[in-house]
Amino acid sequence: MLGYYVQQTYFSPKQRQYQLDFGDAQWIEPPEVAPIAYFRKEVFLSVPPAQAWLEVAATDEYDVIVNNRSVGNGSGLKTRVAGIYDIKRHWQGNLIDIGRALESQFPQAHCSRL
Repeated sequence: MLGYYVQQTYFSPKQRQYQLDFGDAQWIEPPEVAPIAYFRKEVFLSVPPAQAWLEVAATDEYDVIVNNRSVGNGSGLKTRVAGIYDIKRHWQGNLIDIGRALESQFPQAHCSRL
């Protein structure tokens, strides 16, 4: 039993769990209906962040890319999928570049606070 505890604690730690809270975020969608949409947000910060998370919800599949690095993705066939991503480790200089590619007949994305 002690070996299992040590294994789970030090060698296979679970990811931290966060509750999604989209607050007053609004849905964004492409100007025209398209099977694939790409949304990009550039955020300039004067100092490196102590913590940085990105909350995403979508009506179909999505990929999250920060500074040209894949951070995560979600998929769900015509259901609303959501995720929260710790993007602090992807910090580069003063810019965090976030993109989401959604494949759907009616792509939408919901981006909360950064």
